[in-house]
Amino acid sequence: MYAKLDKLRDDLKKAIAKRDAADAKVKQLEAKLKEEENLQIVSDVASYNLSPEQLAQFLQLAGSGRLQELLSGQIPMPAAGVVNTSGKEPDKDEKTDYDAEKEEEDFLDEENE
Repeated sequence: MYAKLDKLRDDLKKAIAKRDAADAKVKQLEAKLKEEENLQIVSDVASYNLSPEQLAQFLQLAGSGRLQELLSGQIPMPAAGVVNTSGKEPDKDEKTDYDAEKEEEDFLDEENE
């Protein structure tokens, strides 16, 4: 007498289980897509060899709507970091920009003590 109701209840349970499985798969795929997007962004940004400060400056220009000015040459591009492409290690006696900055920081720290 209630066979039709029992069948509908069973069908509903199966449909809910399928929906839950599909929702879980959607969440998994969304997370995987987000991770791949982030890896691609990091890879793209790293290819420009910008320091974090230069990247922040570039993003600030883009966020403020001044990117077109940058692209048209009206304002300068943040200078790219110096990259050693020679394959040789720098001489120990040669000071890099990083060394000079570090020395200045150390000097300032000593003055403040």
